[in-house]
Amino acid sequence: MPCDGETRITEECNTNNCPVWNEWTEWTECSLSCGGGIQQRIRECTLPKQADFQCDGEGTEQRVCNTQSCPVWTEWTDWTECSVSCGGGIKVKTRECVLQKALGAEKLKLLCTGDSLESAACNEETCPKPTEWSEWSQCSKSCGGGTRTKTRECVNQRDPSGNPCQVDLDETETCNNNPCPEWTDWTPWTQCSQSCGGGTRKKARECLLPKLSEKDLICDGDRELVENCNLDDCPVLTPWSDWTSCSVSCGGGSQRRVRECRLPKTGSGKNPCLDNLEEEKTCNEMKCPVWTEWTDWTECSQPCGGGSRSKVRECHLLEESVNLDESACDGGSRNETEDCNLQSCPEWTTWTEWSGCSSTCGGGRRHRARECSTPTLKDGKLTCEGNNFEDEECNIQRCPEWSSWGEWSLCSKTCGEGTQSRSRFCSEANEELCGGGKRDETITCNLQNCLKDPEWTEWSNWSR
Repeated sequence: MPCDGETRITEECNTNNCPVWNEWTEWTECSLSCGGGIQQRIRECTLPKQADFQCDGEGTEQRVCNTQSCPVWTEWTDWTECSVSCGGGIKVKTRECVLQKALGAEKLKLLCTGDSLESAACNEETCPKPTEWSEWSQCSKSCGGGTRTKTRECVNQRDPSGNPCQVDLDETETCNNNPCPEWTDWTPWTQCSQSCGGGTRKKARECLLPKLSEKDLICDGDRELVENCNLDDCPVLTPWSDWTSCSVSCGGGSQRRVRECRLPKTGSGKNPCLDNLEEEKTCNEMKCPVWTEWTDWTECSQPCGGGSRSKVRECHLLEESVNLDESACDGGSRNETEDCNLQSCPEWTTWTEWSGCSSTCGGGRRHRARECSTPTLKDGKLTCEGNNFEDEECNIQRCPEWSSWGEWSLCSKTCGEGTQSRSRFCSEANEELCGGGKRDETITCNLQNCLKDPEWTEWSNWSR
């Protein structure tokens, strides 16, 4: 016969509220205005009363901000020239606040503290002044247009070799412009009376007076000149010297030889040395070796920080294209080297701190970052070698966990609702690290009613 009543009873458990996160706060102000700062935000875990557990996740977050390069002043320019040379002027020098061009000049002024222009007084000493003019000098000519001058000085001048007054210190004008009597051109020299051993020759000219000229004007100088000529003893020719070395080793040069016209120690006779005293002839007319065109520059040995590059050329005969030693070609050498890529190399900033591990056990991940401090170049990027982001495993130790459940114990009763239980164990002494749950578990068993021992009912009434 069936048992009366329910076979299972259900009741509520763990009715207390779960903990929950509040909304994140606003991000804090960045710790730096440029060059890479940090800002953070937080949230709170609202816990129910008598709770012994926490919200999942982190209560604090951070991020990098204002990573753009900070503005800086350039070096001051040199002072400009003073606006005046004396009497008090102004000179200026300037500098610029430099950053990314997109910010604009007005924003840059707010970022760089200090002035972009400085001025200073200069040349404040009293300006020098010229003296009065002197009297005119005598005319340089009595006729035909001469010149005369007058002068003055620059007083209190600072530089004796200069002219700080910035005005003319001398003045010239023409004078005695009336026509002068003029000599005709000299006649040619007459033939020397002797070809050697001493002779004479002469030349003459005439004085031409202009119309309406003053009576006392005459031509200065002599009407006729006579001079000695061919005073040397009659000469003789020496033998030719040896030919000189050729002026070039190829391409057509020249070599020469000479002789002298000398006076004999004894003897007589005329010898005017009318023959040439020098002879010249061509030599080494074969073609010279030449340099080829330079090759293109090699790649720079370093992308930054100062490297070197080179180019080469060959020395050879044009027609034969045979390479020769570089000493055969004039001018320069076979190789040429120059410095290149002198700009500073980019550098990594310091790594940020490692982020929190994504898991407390069983293998999580954490990461960190850094930045390349050099900006993009005009013709491409000059980047730092390596990665700007790293991550790695963390908390790789095995997580605490429950063992498998043991076998159910025997039911405490064979009928009439008994209990049986089973157990398991956490690998850590603190069982909360195993993620919650109970160490023991109990269920009801043998819920059927127990049967009583058989017995007789009461006797019925006697029959008739």
